[in-house]
Amino acid sequence: MVRPFLIAVAVVAATSRAAADSAPAAEKVTPVVVRVRLFSDDPALSVANVSVKVAAELHLEVVPDGSPRAAFATATVTISWRPARGELAVSFSDPSGRTVSRIVDAPKSADAAIAAAVQLAANLAHNEAVDILGPKPTVVMTQIVPPPPASPIVPKVDYVYRPVVATLFAPLSTSLGRTDVRTNFEINFLHGRVAELEGIQLGMSSVATNRADGMQFGFLFSYAKSMSGVQIGGVTSLAPRKVAGLQASWAFNYGGDVDGWQSTFGVNAALGDVNGAQTAAVNVASNLTGLQIGGVNVAKKVRGVQVGFVNVSDEGAVPIGLFNVSNDGGIHPMVWSSWRSYLNVGVKFATRYVYSVVNVSLDYFGAAARSALTSEGMAGLTTVDSGWLLGPGALFGVQFPAGKFRPFIDVGATVLVQPGTLNRPLQYVPEGKIRIGASYEILPRVRPFVGAGVSSAHYRRGEYTISPDLFGGFEF
Repeated sequence: MVRPFLIAVAVVAATSRAAADSAPAAEKVTPVVVRVRLFSDDPALSVANVSVKVAAELHLEVVPDGSPRAAFATATVTISWRPARGELAVSFSDPSGRTVSRIVDAPKSADAAIAAAVQLAANLAHNEAVDILGPKPTVVMTQIVPPPPASPIVPKVDYVYRPVVATLFAPLSTSLGRTDVRTNFEINFLHGRVAELEGIQLGMSSVATNRADGMQFGFLFSYAKSMSGVQIGGVTSLAPRKVAGLQASWAFNYGGDVDGWQSTFGVNAALGDVNGAQTAAVNVASNLTGLQIGGVNVAKKVRGVQVGFVNVSDEGAVPIGLFNVSNDGGIHPMVWSSWRSYLNVGVKFATRYVYSVVNVSLDYFGAAARSALTSEGMAGLTTVDSGWLLGPGALFGVQFPAGKFRPFIDVGATVLVQPGTLNRPLQYVPEGKIRIGASYEILPRVRPFVGAGVSSAHYRRGEYTISPDLFGGFEF
């Protein structure tokens, strides 16, 4: 097991490199080549840089793994620096195949990691020589552990307590302009500001720079970094960190996390999670657990119901509206034909289970259909002349995803229009329908579908015709 490598390490530890070079040729030790292998999360730690520093420490020829000289290596140093896992591992393999390893806490910087790895490699190589040749003066290895990052010091604020504060325009107030006031009641005529509110704040514009617990009212606006209770602003209410309770205004509400109810005629915006309800023309939330009611409702993950003209979510919503879109549903063009209408072109707005379709239908009312409707005589005379009819329609349905197969059921209505003439005004043919069918995905975003249903159309005065319907088409 005593190979030339170990003899060389012992000689280098006892004598200088110059003395070794001046020895007679017959006494010189066979050159030793050490290969360096490096595994690192950070490209700043390069195998070439590490090899140079290891060579300077060992006073031996050290080459990077993969270089031409690496084929002559008689020993291997392996370094693994994983800052993400918080460890630096160094192993040393001697010519006999014996391997020793050390693992320490990972330094945060590349320079510190190189220094620690070089010291560990030198220590391991020296210990291998000592095991075989006996004790020698050793290099004292101090484990390099970077100091923990200093925790930010958050100063504790001792607020000055004033039970009642009256303000004309901050800082003109009975608190003498102090910004560190905690109060139970503040009234302002133009603009009031306190640090913390535990009670009631009333005025033109009411501000609590830290928190408000109780009731905060501002004829123009109300602001608190976080609020618990009731916050009402004439134009806007703001609580960017936390809302716990009711936040209301005429135009705009803004909050971080919301546990309670945001209500306005304009826009509700919650950049955090909403556990409760939002009611406004436009409601926006990060994640929603509860209810959104408005013209446009937007959220990411939803556990609850969205009721609005447009409902948008990433997943999980139960939407009730004309346009419902989610990541697991989407927007899909459609085209189909049926017994009741020659051509239908529409757009499907879908979540995973609920969808709506807005479409335009084209139909032809021919002489045969007119004759059938008028066969009863003048009492059954149809109000529609022979010719083309065109009009809008909508469908609302539920689908049941099962892999590529997707059954569905929906209800809808269409209003077909026939242009008027000099002798006859514009004619309308309202039509209601209920359908059941299924689609199958044959290609990505290509789904043929077929189904059957029942339609009711108003083609003659005072009466509706009810007839079966078959349909088929494509969803893209």
